[in-house]
Amino acid sequence: MTADKPPMRVLVFGTADMTKPRVRLLLEGLRLEGHEVIDCTRNIWDGVSDKSQVRGNLAKVGLALNWLWSMLVLSLRYLFAPKHDAVLVCYPGHLDLWFIRPLSYLRRAPVVWDAFLSAYDTIVLDRRMAKPKSLIGRLAYAMDWCACRLCDRLFLDTPAHARFFEKTFRLPANTVEAVPVGAERQFSPPQETAIQQDEFKVLFYGQFIPLHGLPTILDAVYLLQGEDIKFTIIGQGQMSEWFQDALSRRPIPNLAYIKWVEYEELPKIITEHSLCLGIFSASDKANRVVANKVYQILNTGAPLLTRDSDAMRAILNSNSDQVSLIPPENPELLADAVLQKYKNWLAAAKTVTFSDQGYWVTARDVGQACSELFERTLGKKNS
Repeated sequence: MTADKPPMRVLVFGTADMTKPRVRLLLEGLRLEGHEVIDCTRNIWDGVSDKSQVRGNLAKVGLALNWLWSMLVLSLRYLFAPKHDAVLVCYPGHLDLWFIRPLSYLRRAPVVWDAFLSAYDTIVLDRRMAKPKSLIGRLAYAMDWCACRLCDRLFLDTPAHARFFEKTFRLPANTVEAVPVGAERQFSPPQETAIQQDEFKVLFYGQFIPLHGLPTILDAVYLLQGEDIKFTIIGQGQMSEWFQDALSRRPIPNLAYIKWVEYEELPKIITEHSLCLGIFSASDKANRVVANKVYQILNTGAPLLTRDSDAMRAILNSNSDQVSLIPPENPELLADAVLQKYKNWLAAAKTVTFSDQGYWVTARDVGQACSELFERTLGKKNS
C-alpha cells in the first residue's frame, strides 16, 4: 500500500468456506495490504471437507435450508453494512451471487468473485460423477455460466485456469484474472535447512480425489517394496473406499496410512520426511492448477516430486532444484524418480536439504495480487 493508493473497504459476502486456506489467505492478504475487510459471511461448511461427498437426502436438504436461511440473514445484514468500495464473494459462491448481485446495485458496489473452481469441471470432467449431457452435468454447467455473468470481475488461481473459464463458459478473452493460492505463514523452511534422517521417508497428503493421481502413487509404492524406503499417505475423500480395497487386496508393508491429522501438524510432518509427492493425474485440470498442498511444500522448502504441467512450469524459477517434474500417470517413472532421490540421499550422508530460497507465495503476495485486481476493477467502474 502506497500513499497514492489509499486503503479500500472490501465487504466479504456469502457462505465462504473459512476452513479452506484459499479463503483465509485472501482475507489475511487484504488486511496485510492495509485494507479494511468487512465480514458479512456465515460458515455453513463446518465438518464438510469434501462438498461432493455429502451423503443422504436429509443431510442435503438440511444443508440447503441452512444456506437459504444464511442468505436471508446476510442479505438483511448487507443492506445495513457500512459503506464499502467493493464486494468479494469467496469460494463457494456460485449461488451466493444470485442474492448479492441485485443488492450490490443498491449500494453501487462492484462484485468480485473468486471462482476458485468450476462446478462443471469438478463434477463432470475431473471427478466424472456425471456425464456432460446428463441433468446434473447440464445444471453444473448452467451454475458456472450464470455465476460468471453475475459478477463484475472474477478470478481463478492460475492463468491457465483463467483461460479455461474463458473458453468453456464463453467469456471475452483475457477478462478472467489470476490470484495465486499461496500458503500460510506456518509453512516455512525449518531453522536447520540440512537435516540428517535415519530413514528415507516419502510423504503424500491430501484429499483422495482423482486430481491427485492416487492409483499412480500406490502402484509406484508397490514397485518399491524391495527398497529401504518408507511411505506415509495421509488423507481421505472420494477415493477412500477404492484405496482401502486396494490395500486389502495388495498389502504394502513399507506404507503407513493415516486418515487424518490436524492442519497445524502438517508443517512438522513435512519436515520429518525426505521427499514430498504432489499430484500425478493426467487430467486437463491437473495441467492447469497448482494445488494448495504444492504451495505448502514449496514454502516449506521440502524436496517436491510432482507431475509436469503448464501451471507448474509457469511458477518455477530459481527453485528448480527443489522441484522434480515427471510425466503424469506413469508409476514406473515415479518409482524410478523416488529411487533416484533415495540414492542421492544416501550419497549425501542421509541428509535432506530444505531450500530457503524457493518459490514462496505468502499471504502478503496473495493480498498484493488481489489488491491490484480490485484497483483495476474500481478504476474501470469509475472511468
